[in-house]
Amino acid sequence: PPPGRGEFHQSEKDFPHRPEGPWRFYQSEPAVEPTLQTGAKKVKEILDDIKNGTFHRAYLLYGPEAYLKQQYRNKLLDALVPEGDTMNFARFEGKGLDEGQIIDLAETVPFFADHRVILLENTGLFKAKADQLADYTAALPDYLVLIFVEEEADKRSRLYKGVPKAGLVIKN
Repeated sequence: PPPGRGEFHQSEKDFPHRPEGPWRFYQSEPAVEPTLQTGAKKVKEILDDIKNGTFHRAYLLYGPEAYLKQQYRNKLLDALVPEGDTMNFARFEGKGLDEGQIIDLAETVPFFADHRVILLENTGLFKAKADQLADYTAALPDYLVLIFVEEEADKRSRLYKGVPKAGLVIKN
């Protein structure tokens, strides 16, 4: 039988099925499944939105975990934007965006589609003063879906406070 928890092994003879070699730490208890974090209910809500085809008008995905943000962004885009539809999808990236241009585009009714999707990535709008967009999120049109993907978001900003009223805020 393998030694108890916390013991070190000096040779592979002590633990032959560990090919990594000597001096490996052995934990005798099985690994615990990772638990769902606080945002897990909201992540499940995104998956339910995709499954049911009913979408919120705004999504904010932010946090340091780039892989998770990309996964959920791509899942939302795959569900919302038919392949090759460039008329009802717009993508903005980087700082210094014109809020008026984003709002003007958002006011345009979708062309032969259910939704107009605007993806805003790494814009810094949640750390800067984005009053026009914050006011606009209070009354988003039913056909519009805004997807914000950010590294950081200031919870005190008006835009951050406006997004949950129209959709979901998910921190990973």
